[in-house]
Amino acid sequence: SAHSNPWGPNILVFSGNPMAREEIITYAAWMESKRGIVYLANVLIGNVFELVPRRPTAILQLTQFCNEKNYGAFPVVVAAEKLEDGINMLLQATAIGPIRPNMAVFGWSAKMERRQAYLNGLRTASILGMSLALVETKEIPDPESNKRIDIWWRGHKNGALMLLLAFLISENWEWSNAKIRLLRVVENEAGREPAEQALQKLLNLARVEGEVEVVLAEESFSRILHKYSVDATCVILGFELPEQAGEAEWHDCYRSFVDGMPTMILVNSLGGEDLFV
Repeated sequence: SAHSNPWGPNILVFSGNPMAREEIITYAAWMESKRGIVYLANVLIGNVFELVPRRPTAILQLTQFCNEKNYGAFPVVVAAEKLEDGINMLLQATAIGPIRPNMAVFGWSAKMERRQAYLNGLRTASILGMSLALVETKEIPDPESNKRIDIWWRGHKNGALMLLLAFLISENWEWSNAKIRLLRVVENEAGREPAEQALQKLLNLARVEGEVEVVLAEESFSRILHKYSVDATCVILGFELPEQAGEAEWHDCYRSFVDGMPTMILVNSLGGEDLFV
């Protein structure tokens, strides 16, 4: 299914120490699927004058890491007093010629003692025109195993990018036997058939092979999500950024989705990759 569109993911990954977040980098490379660029970002935190001389070493380490793992990624390293400043610098300045990132990938931050800095980073990326993917990884799946990617459709805004990412991940040889499943919750039995038809139409438009499943809203979304997707390999779910006052509630809500689940990718789309139209 050849997509003839120009949209390719140019991804800026905030990996921190790559060995600690290697799975996130792996997923970013799968999402890029040799159609764009992956920038591997690292912030050195502390006294800038002391740290600047260490930048070349840090870049070299990232470069060696990419070569060893065969990731076609470009390392970008900045020194900053505070993590938040470093993230802002990277978001604003990362580019190769005119090619700027159109997507930022962060780890899902379960602890959130730095929730404010984290959310400010997400907001900055969004203001700068980047879609977001927050990735909570479990172990990297065995290429031989049967795999399933579940996409939970909860509205059009994030849906196109979620479908695209599932498709791009499934294009990698490690996912060559993966099934894609598109799920949606409806309020009542009368909504089931229209929802099934709408989802099928989306898959056809996107030229993505997949199955459709419509679920009745008999319990909370969190319960439904766990019941249907706990055995998936990877789950893709849309999210919106919270208002300043609603940050703790936002975090609790998404934590209830992510905890005890397989690898999850939370997606916030800015549009621009609505390819299926």
